[in-house]
Amino acid sequence: MANITVYLGSDHVIKTPDFDFRKNSLRVSTTIEDAKQQAHKMVGMGVVSVYQLDLEYLVTLEDIQGTRNCEENVDIIHHTNQTEYCLYLCSEQALKALSFVGATFTN
Repeated sequence: MANITVYLGSDHVIKTPDFDFRKNSLRVSTTIEDAKQQAHKMVGMGVVSVYQLDLEYLVTLEDIQGTRNCEENVDIIHHTNQTEYCLYLCSEQALKALSFVGATFTN
């Protein structure tokens, strides 16, 4: 799998995402439903930005328990437990592997 579609819920369109200012990572959803929930946590009406993520040269660590944080030499943490459908982007290389596709307003 070289490319996957990922989603980012927010209160505005984000063409070029950056790391969360409190963490050295960015949480993106692997389902549009999860991204909508993230968008609605902030405001009543939200935006889901859509990206293609090129995984070809990225180091990915699968986390079944959903407890791992970003580590050195890891670009992506993939949480695969039943309650969380997301990836944590942990490196500048992972951010650069995102290509903006578009955005959808949701309420």
